[in-house]
This record gives sequence, structure tokens and C-alpha cells, in this order.
Amino acid sequence: KEMQALQPEIVKLKEKHKNNPQKLNQATMNLYKEHGVNPLGGCLPLLIQMPLLISLFQVFRSTIELRGAHFVGWITDLSAPDVIFNLPFSIPLYGEGFAVLPIIMGVTMFVQQKMMPTQASGQQKFMSYFMTGFFVLLFNGFPSGLNLYYTLFNVLTILQQKYLTPTADEKTLIKKT
Repeated sequence: KEMQALQPEIVKLKEKHKNNPQKLNQATMNLYKEHGVNPLGGCLPLLIQMPLLISLFQVFRSTIELRGAHFVGWITDLSAPDVIFNLPFSIPLYGEGFAVLPIIMGVTMFVQQKMMPTQASGQQKFMSYFMTGFFVLLFNGFPSGLNLYYTLFNVLTILQQKYLTPTADEKTLIKKT
């Protein structure tokens, strides 16, 4: 959130130092230091989550007790993709089965990105949408337990952003008091 609040100042710095990348980097780092912002702070939750995702991938793929164990609704096996029907052809990266959980995961990722009050450039927006689509394709062949975890994580993040994270107006009100 702090990084997003600094975006207008970063844009000004980019205009001021557009021909000197070294001065731009130095000025940006000084701005971060002045406002007490860690530029890598947003990466920490993802870095913490990666070992868990890798572990869950291995657990759901190889745990024998999960094989064939009915879960809920259409999900009949947490260790396999939740394929609803098979396509008559194979799509590269996607496969030949149509799974619902990766699509639900993609929708929750999209909603989560839309809730972020960011002033991202066109290229950053394109990359976030591209990554959402890429994850839907990639996760289609993953175990449904992993898709379920990722979807639930997205839903909880959406709820956190909606109900627990203060807005910029609330932050200024808190600072004034």
C-alpha cells in the first residue's frame, strides 16, 4: 500500500531522471528510505507461500490415501485434476480435460487484482492479466487439492482486503488523530 501511495512521486522522478538511470535508482531508493518503505516488502508473502505450495503439490500428487477419496461436489479425487469432461483434442499447456477449479482460481485472482488500488502502468496491468490466464492454463493439470488451496487463499485475501485493510482515506484519518 505504501508503494502505491508513492507512485505519483516515482513518476515525477522518472520524468526528472529519464536520461540517467543511475540517478533515478538513487533518487527512488532515497524516496523509499525517506518514507520507510521496503521495496521488497511485497515479495515476502509470496516467498513465504512458495515452499508451502511446492509441499502441497507433492503431497496432493503422491499421497495414496487421497487417491479416489471423494471430497465435495464434483471433486472426486484431491490428488488429481477435477476434470469435468475430456476435450476431443489437446490444447498445449492446458491438456485435454476441462477442469473447473483452475477457472474459479483465475476468477478469484482477477477479482483480487481488481481490488488492488494500484496505479500500475499498462504493461504491468497486461502482465498481471497475462499471469492470471497463464495460471489457469498451468493449474489445469495440477491436483485439485492444490487448486482448492490456491482458490481459498485468494478468497481469504479478497476478504482481508475488503474488511481488514484500511483504505487510503482511513489511513489519513488515523494519521490526523
